[in-house]
Amino acid sequence: MPKGDEWAVFKYEWDMARNLSRVIAENEWELWDQWCKNAIVESLVLHTRILTAILLSEGRADDIKVKEVIPGFESAHVDALRAAYGADVEGTPHWQFNKLLAHATIHRSEGHEYLPALKAVSPHIMRIMEDVRRTNPPVNFP
Repeated sequence: MPKGDEWAVFKYEWDMARNLSRVIAENEWELWDQWCKNAIVESLVLHTRILTAILLSEGRADDIKVKEVIPGFESAHVDALRAAYGADVEGTPHWQFNKLLAHATIHRSEGHEYLPALKAVSPHIMRIMEDVRRTNPPVNFP
């Protein structure tokens, strides 16, 4: 059973990833400086990374996992997300999100194109979130 307000955290990650994706999709960057664009893309990567960990029910003992928040949760799309996200192997979205953004590693540079990695995992996240919505969660997942 959930120990804190896991639903609120889960919903927050979903809202951030979904809404930041909309900002990027609208391609309204002429109003932003390059640093702001980078900050928004990096924020989307971070929220996508966290949301993916929740949906794959992976991580440490105290990490929020969808299978604990929704006991018995099943989605036919989890394996596809796991495959698209990949392991911590160079080039995969998992590796890019960890080594090129979330951690200060020797692999980082002053810029990286995250959109292909985001596009690889986003459709699977959207499908799983449709399955989450069907569980009638106690918070509104738009």
